[in-house]
Amino acid sequence: CWRQHPDTKLVGGTLTAARWRGILDEAREMDVRYVRVIGEGEPLLHPDAPEVLRHVKRLGLRAFLCSNGTLFTRELVHDLVGFGWDWVSLSVEGPDAATHDAL
Repeated sequence: CWRQHPDTKLVGGTLTAARWRGILDEAREMDVRYVRVIGEGEPLLHPDAPEVLRHVKRLGLRAFLCSNGTLFTRELVHDLVGFGWDWVSLSVEGPDAATHDAL
């Protein structure tokens, strides 16, 4: 999974789309069939998220995305449907215990 959280400091920075494509290509060559895009934070914060998600489906992999939904746009939702994304899960959390429990 990739970690994309505003408070996360990755050694060497965020992986590029090219590097993610390479990792996914290698995974497919090793007969990986399923990818879960989750993280500690919102995975759609990654600047190349749509491109990487599209590549997952180009490889014929089954795919799961867990998002808080705040970065969904009409265009992104149409893209996910258009390139055949398999599952999307929305995580709803509150900023404090009382709000979270009320949700």
